[in-house]
Amino acid sequence: MGSGHEEQTNRMFADSVTSFLGLKVSDQRALFHQTLRAEQIQLLVRSTLILSVLNLVISTLMLGTFWIWVPKSTLFAWYGFAVLTSWGQYSVWRKCRNRPPPRKVKERTYRKSVIYSFAYGIIRGSAGVLLFVPESFAHQVFLTLMMTTMAAGAAATLAPLPAVRNVYVFAVMAPLMTTFFLQTDYEQLSMGITAIILTTANLYFARPANERFLDLILTKTELEYARSNLLDAIESSSEAFALFDAAGKPMVVNSRYRDLFGAAHGHAPVLPLEEKIHQLENGKWVKSTHRRTSTGGVVSVHADITDFKDNEKDLHQARDLAESANETKSEFLALMSHELRTPLNAIIGFSDMLKDSHAGVVLDAEKTTEYAEYIHQSGSHLLNLINDILDLSKIEAGRYQIYEEEVDLVGLAENLCGLMTPVADEGYITLVNDVDMGVPRLMVDERAVRQMLINLLSNAIKFTEPGGRVTLKTRITETEFIIAIEDTGIGIAPENLDAVLEPFRQVESHLNRKIQGTGLGIPLVCRLAKLHDGFLVLESEPAVGTVAQLHFPVERAITSLAPLVQSG
Repeated sequence: MGSGHEEQTNRMFADSVTSFLGLKVSDQRALFHQTLRAEQIQLLVRSTLILSVLNLVISTLMLGTFWIWVPKSTLFAWYGFAVLTSWGQYSVWRKCRNRPPPRKVKERTYRKSVIYSFAYGIIRGSAGVLLFVPESFAHQVFLTLMMTTMAAGAAATLAPLPAVRNVYVFAVMAPLMTTFFLQTDYEQLSMGITAIILTTANLYFARPANERFLDLILTKTELEYARSNLLDAIESSSEAFALFDAAGKPMVVNSRYRDLFGAAHGHAPVLPLEEKIHQLENGKWVKSTHRRTSTGGVVSVHADITDFKDNEKDLHQARDLAESANETKSEFLALMSHELRTPLNAIIGFSDMLKDSHAGVVLDAEKTTEYAEYIHQSGSHLLNLINDILDLSKIEAGRYQIYEEEVDLVGLAENLCGLMTPVADEGYITLVNDVDMGVPRLMVDERAVRQMLINLLSNAIKFTEPGGRVTLKTRITETEFIIAIEDTGIGIAPENLDAVLEPFRQVESHLNRKIQGTGLGIPLVCRLAKLHDGFLVLESEPAVGTVAQLHFPVERAITSLAPLVQSG
């Protein structure tokens, strides 16, 4: 009775949900019915307590009323069964009351509920047969009222479950109505019709409650779907998001937030409610925005800007390198201007004096030789300077070619010491050749090695004060062949060692330099050593001296090194 209409109403509600959410009819109808079924089963569990109490009260009232009309054995048998079924309902409620609503309800489960309701209604409705007294019309009227009251209570309680409600109400009233229609008395037939009318009215007036229930399920479905979409949108966001309540406890936290802050997201951030850029303990940079909600909570949004900060840092470093390179270029131009003009001025000046000697100014042979020597020295210095610049440029461009051959280090050391001794003597510096006479030959580029040693010896002599000492020596280990130049000069501070290895860099600026130079000698030695699979090591201490060591692979030695290898 009315069940078909209510099923149609359910379908109309499902279609309205579909139009609201914009999904396929089949998908959304399934979602709506699944939610509806889950809520109906939960409601059925909750209603068992009310039904058990209602049935027990009515059964007790009927026991007292029919005490004098119905045989005691029949009455007690029926009442005992009524108490037993009420206790069964109470047990079901007690067992299932704290369970959450089922996430999924099979249609078979709902059909079982309908079957159980029919069976239980038939058992309850058996009172219409067992307690029926044909001789008393007043008794029949009261029995009808009691059974109708029982059906009405069930109809009101089970209103949101149309099939269960209709089957139960019909099962409760059917035995009594059948009993009335089996009688031939007009009054009893009229009571049967009255029972039908009351049953129909019960079912009809329960419909609005079902519609309100469907409204509630529709609203819940819409809210749940909107919440699910909102959570999906928050979770898929590229920014970290968290919503905290007024007490500072998290309500919504996406995975990006957990990735940034780890497990420490149990309370709202103690930060000004404004936009702020800051660095986290894990090194990441974030742009944080915090806003207060209308309920006193906090919406916290964080954008990971670590990549932006890294790019910004790279740009700052590139700018600093460019500025440093520009300063180095300016210093180099100022330095080279001085280094080039000095020998050129000397060449021009002394050549002018020689030229003037042909114009009437008489120069003796000693002066002429002296001027020619100055011109030669200036030209040689200028040539060496240009060669250093060209060699360094070729190395940097990867076009410097080395021509390896067997080089006699003993002979090379004697030649270089003989060449540099006059320069050392001018500064009252002792130059010592401590190269072992039995040192093996090396497979290297002789011109490159000569240039490296000249640069290192020149620097050692240049930065050693009068009375000092410069020593050239060699040492062989199991893996390396080492040529060392030791001096007792002014030394280099540890913080300035890196600057010495860079081209065109000097410890002192060109404005206050005490000793002339281009700053190309040591960097050129480093690069020439690298072309021979070697490297340069500088060890220095201010006011003590400097040790420059050229390290070559021991494989470049030609003769057997076994008797020459020294410890460490």
